Amino acid sequence: MTVSKKDSSKETDHYGLGGKSANAHISNINSSFLFKCNGCGKDISSKRNLGKREFACPFCSQVQAVPELRKPIISWECSCKHRILVDEDRSGKSYICPFCKVEGTVPSMNPEPAKPVPAPEPACVVPKNLSYDYEYNCIKCGKRLVSERKLAGSDVECPGCRQSQKIPSNARQIITWNCVCGKLNMVGEEQKGKSYSCPFCGNKAMVPS
Repeated sequence: MTVSKKDSSKETDHYGLGGKSANAHISNINSSFLFKCNGCGKDISSKRNLGKREFACPFCSQVQAVPELRKPIISWECSCKHRILVDEDRSGKSYICPFCKVEGTVPSMNPEPAKPVPAPEPACVVPKNLSYDYEYNCIKCGKRLVSERKLAGSDVECPGCRQSQKIPSNARQIITWNCVCGKLNMVGEEQKGKSYSCPFCGNKAMVPS
């Protein structure tokens, strides 16, 4: 079992105050426990994988087990070669090395998982069989009808009740086209120049302006 001795000249569990601002280079990051020896009372840090196994204090040689009450800590070596110890709950927070006054961020032993990359949106597809039409209801049966704009002023026949009629002046102006999936897409003319997704296959098209 490995137990690290605490050298007061090279270790600290305190933040420094003030100092110059810079990105600190850190190395040899460790996650361990900090507790006091039952015999001499000195602080001892040990690796977390020791569990409750017995060990000998490096200062007084008393044999003891890793206690239940222990403080999780993170330690690392600063660019000035001093080793710094801080409580694990300071992970991700800023610190200033008390020796060289270099500023940095306390490393994390459990970094956040990478966020999933969202799937790209469907590529815009140019509409095919584009048509500018009128949409209105049959004056007899109420069936919704769609007629090409070139038929304005002409008599058209309802395919449901065979009623002959003219396209009303208040008919809605629409744009229709066949999507790549073969389904008919239909939008109001106010959608000109806007992006539109086919409700059947999800392909995206830019409504022509």
